[in-house]
Amino acid sequence: MAITSIITASLIGIGMSEIAATATSISLVTGFVFGGLAVATNSLFNKSSYTQNGLASSPTYQSIKYTQSNPDLPLPIIYGTVKTAGNLLWQNSQQQFSQKIVAFSEGEITAFTDIRVNDIPISSLQGAKVEKYYGSDNQLIAAVAPGASQYDKARNVGSLKNVAYLGLTVFNDNKINSSYNLTCIVVGKKIRVYSDVNNFTVHYSENPAWILFDFLTSYNGLGIALNQNSEIDDTVVHKLFDMNSFLESAAYCDELVAGQPRFTFNMIFDTQTSVRTFLDEIYRSCRGGLFYKNGLLQFKIDKAEPVSKVFSADDISNEVFKTIPSEDHYDILKCVYISPEHEWQKVEAFAEIPEYRDGVPIENTIEIFSCTNFSQAARLAWYYSNRKSLQPYFGSFDTDYRAYDLEVGDVIKFDSLLMGLNNYTVKVTQITDDGDGTFNVCWQTYDERLYQDNLGSLEPHLLVTKLNDLYSVPDDVSGFNIVQSGRLFNFVWNKLDNVTYEIRQGSIWDSAKIIASNLYDNFYSCEIEAEGTYIFQIKAFNKYNYSHNPAIDIIAIDYVPEQNIILQTDILSSNGSFSKTYLYQGVLKLLPDNVKWTRLTGVWNDVEVDDFSIQGLWGAKTFDEGYFISEVFDLGRNFQNTCSINYSAFGNFTILFRYANDRSLLLNKDFITFKQGEYSFRFFQFKVILNSEISPICYIKDLSVYIDVPDKTASYSIEITDAENGYLLNYSDAGFFAVPGIVATVTDTIYAYASTANKTPVNARIFAINNDGSKTTAKIDVQLFGY
Repeated sequence: MAITSIITASLIGIGMSEIAATATSISLVTGFVFGGLAVATNSLFNKSSYTQNGLASSPTYQSIKYTQSNPDLPLPIIYGTVKTAGNLLWQNSQQQFSQKIVAFSEGEITAFTDIRVNDIPISSLQGAKVEKYYGSDNQLIAAVAPGASQYDKARNVGSLKNVAYLGLTVFNDNKINSSYNLTCIVVGKKIRVYSDVNNFTVHYSENPAWILFDFLTSYNGLGIALNQNSEIDDTVVHKLFDMNSFLESAAYCDELVAGQPRFTFNMIFDTQTSVRTFLDEIYRSCRGGLFYKNGLLQFKIDKAEPVSKVFSADDISNEVFKTIPSEDHYDILKCVYISPEHEWQKVEAFAEIPEYRDGVPIENTIEIFSCTNFSQAARLAWYYSNRKSLQPYFGSFDTDYRAYDLEVGDVIKFDSLLMGLNNYTVKVTQITDDGDGTFNVCWQTYDERLYQDNLGSLEPHLLVTKLNDLYSVPDDVSGFNIVQSGRLFNFVWNKLDNVTYEIRQGSIWDSAKIIASNLYDNFYSCEIEAEGTYIFQIKAFNKYNYSHNPAIDIIAIDYVPEQNIILQTDILSSNGSFSKTYLYQGVLKLLPDNVKWTRLTGVWNDVEVDDFSIQGLWGAKTFDEGYFISEVFDLGRNFQNTCSINYSAFGNFTILFRYANDRSLLLNKDFITFKQGEYSFRFFQFKVILNSEISPICYIKDLSVYIDVPDKTASYSIEITDAENGYLLNYSDAGFFAVPGIVATVTDTIYAYASTANKTPVNARIFAINNDGSKTTAKIDVQLFGY
């Protein structure tokens, strides 16, 4: 049973015939034709859609989100933020890579984030490229589009105007082929948000009141305030809308409840449905309703109100009193919402009345997919489950001019002869004027306890889907082993599919120190801080649950070698190469993108700010992505080493590197994601990628590399037979990089000691010295330490 606000019962139909007629007269069929690309999208809202499945057939609200390739799907509208998979418009598949254009909605939207290919972040895929188009009027042609090279890139997109889409180039590997699944989070449509009845700004909003207003007025909604140029006419807006009612409802939605706005709306409409279905989704998310009074559309929310008028028994006549039927009551309500905290899957919030009416509980379920947080879902579940218990009666009465200024949602009191009650408090649900001075007032019981923002349950309930149990517990990790390698712990384990790993130090998992998390591979390295016995644990994590039992390994560290840093240098320097990035005072940033300034010709306060700024940010509009490639560093010869880095950064960035024993081989190798660990190389080079999704603020600084080589030791037994010249010990075979420490011990007499001179990384001269200072012959053991 669909649940709507109590104030919508019959009034929702007032004015809806005009709205429905407007909706069916608007053509939303759009054809895309560009260089061989041709995909048609159907209207979201039409008469025939009343008999279709509506949201039940939405590809976004199934258990698993799959990229569609269906030309019969409508071009969606996205309000708020949703995770979705899009609709494939065009594809070019090659042996090594594939190129695609995937559409997501009509724009203009705010951003694309968390773009994933087969659930792998695209930023981690080597060579992958993404072009983002937000659906603006003047967006450009995607480079991957067929025939794009034939056109000037400054030319507008034409047939893809107002379509928010991605152009992608992805290289194939053992996990990805040309039929990969693409998902992303879409930060949705920019809409009008009013500060008063005459002034507004256009930006992203999740407020249900302004989303309803946008749908009623915009070209890709009902368009009931559009002029001949398909632009919203403000004069028509004030003739059709009671803007004060929208402002009041919007303010109520924005009020914070436990740190969050009371009501938000985050939903995609990507399947054919009726106008009524869309409106009901908005009403259900915020207990709202759309009404028609004195020629104006009002948006009202069912909320606590003061008593606005009192009627005595002499003021009313023709009373009608009714009780909500018993079969319409339910004891347990399950509110199904979409939870970003649980990978955008369906989750339930519960509400239960204190006492069951018939002993056996009656359950009901409502779906509010526009709700994306537990607090709102739990409060709505409590409201809808208790509404009929706290407000079980409804009725009507006739009165005279005293009701002329009443509005739906007003709270009144009246004396009822029929019920034998005085000052009975009710809420107005409908007002009808017969034109002869008689007003019929419909009412329902009012109980202010219904509006106290109570939670129905304290914890959400996860729904396990039939297609894929995403909430199952992963298997325990096997093969977990730790070894010491110089100054590093090296961890290895057997890899499982579709999980990440977390390593902790300590004997009790819940209180153990987290060493590393979100590990995709089956190896990890970290520095040893001190000598001692260490206990490490590891669990698998499938985005929802940890494995039941941790795998445990214990290691005793008796000696931690000293660090032998042969190279410590700043990677960021002007000797590198830059693409859409620049270096300023040691900080790598994205370059400004087409920032233009307008010369001031008048008084500052009289000039629009937009004349001097890009998207409201003064000179801060930057490229979405850029990179820096460092110079090639040379260690002088090949070293077995431990390579690590240190840096400070903000925003989205990726650090890659490549290494080799030969410079020419290095320049032909691909960059890989950098990980601290053991390597063997002479030459190396770094690449830093900066990516700005929403905020232009993205930088990295103080990026330094450290090359640490392990300790070396060598032992020799020599005999000095030429006391005056000593013994020239050659230890070049030990491969010391720097002059080693030398400990020489005389073994055949207690009356002499050894001395060294002319030490180099490859040899040193050793003498035996008597206690009186004279040189002598002797047998000597030599120990060398260094790197």
